[in-house]
Amino acid sequence: MNQAQPSRSAAQAALAEAAIRTSQVRRADRQLGWMLAVLASMDLVIAGLMSAAFHVVGPAVLAVYLVAIALVVVVLVRVRVYSRTGLQLFSVSATPFTLWNALVSGVSLAARWWGPAQPGYHFGISAVIGVLPLLVGIWLLFRKSS
Repeated sequence: MNQAQPSRSAAQAALAEAAIRTSQVRRADRQLGWMLAVLASMDLVIAGLMSAAFHVVGPAVLAVYLVAIALVVVVLVRVRVYSRTGLQLFSVSATPFTLWNALVSGVSLAARWWGPAQPGYHFGISAVIGVLPLLVGIWLLFRKSS
């Protein structure tokens, strides 16, 4: 070893800097959890609107989409660094959400659970089932970042 050991004060400063960076990454991973929460909320609000009045909700659904996109953009602009694990948890939650939602939708249509003769709340029940992967991802991200 040709390198000199750092002084006690330099080592303490380096540890303090590492603690600050760690808290920043944890905060950023928590923001990923909030983005999943926005996605889950958007899905459930739209399902609720469509369950209540399927034929007249076009503008309301568009407004919910725009608000959700604005919230996600605000979060993305604020945070610059994510951990690799945080990004993996986000992806592993969002991708199955898409696939699971498609599967729930396909089964609901094939089984005629959704249809003109069925009550509107059937759509809402399917949406609650479809949002389960996001809820698991939110739980994992908040557990990791605490």
